Amino acid sequence: MVGAAAAEKNPQDPRTVDTMMVMARLLEKIGLSGLAEAQYNKIAILDYLTSAQEASNNIMQAVGQATLGKARCLLDMKEFVKADHLCREICRSFEPGPVRSEAAYLWATIAHTLGQREEAARRLSIVDLAMATPELAVKVEIEKNLLEIASGKPPPSTLDELLPKLSILSADEVVEYARRVYSGFFDYLAQQNDLNGMQRMIDNAANGPYVEKLPLKSMSLKLANGVLAERGLSAFVDCIVRNAGLINATEGPDAGASPSLLDSARRLEELRPKLERFM
Repeated sequence: MVGAAAAEKNPQDPRTVDTMMVMARLLEKIGLSGLAEAQYNKIAILDYLTSAQEASNNIMQAVGQATLGKARCLLDMKEFVKADHLCREICRSFEPGPVRSEAAYLWATIAHTLGQREEAARRLSIVDLAMATPELAVKVEIEKNLLEIASGKPPPSTLDELLPKLSILSADEVVEYARRVYSGFFDYLAQQNDLNGMQRMIDNAANGPYVEKLPLKSMSLKLANGVLAERGLSAFVDCIVRNAGLINATEGPDAGASPSLLDSARRLEELRPKLERFM
């Protein structure tokens, strides 16, 4: 790559660093995480290749951003151990600021993914919201809510408070975080055995802007199982019939879920008059 070759020859030239950074971000954006990680790595080691006299603010900022980019790529490739180590090093060696704050957030999401909720909360506390970007502040708020839910505690924010804040994220991030928020808050309602609240959330989501992006089939089936356990067969059939359009969906992130429950419910609906004699 021309930019990489130029940087290796003259790493203190800000123009070559900018070229390499553009290339790395493009590779990351189109999903070539392995190539992007390798490109970010070339930028991240420039502080070792450049003397203190040659180092410029541009290069040092690029090193920080490249180190973060490398961590994101490692996460995307499910290289959790390597990403965890890199984020830890950033949080230990960088001064408080945007780079360290984003690294702390990424570091917290790794702990959350691995079920280490207390550690995830500790890592989130490293984020300096006063120096974080608005996008990162929204992600941190969402993560804090999801951690509380995962711990069996009520979330500090409501779904209606969080959803409008997603608008400042990129298109791909909006979809990702909408799924996480809906799924997290739905799980909280399930923890509380709030069947009516679960149904209301499904109804609202089915008429909202993310309807094609949410696992509404899985949510409907989870609700149906709860209804069956708490309210019996007749209410279960009513729930299945009410959400039949979602359960029978052929599109969406969980469109491949088995329709057998719906088929069974249809048969039960046909037999309901006879079954009710024995209930």
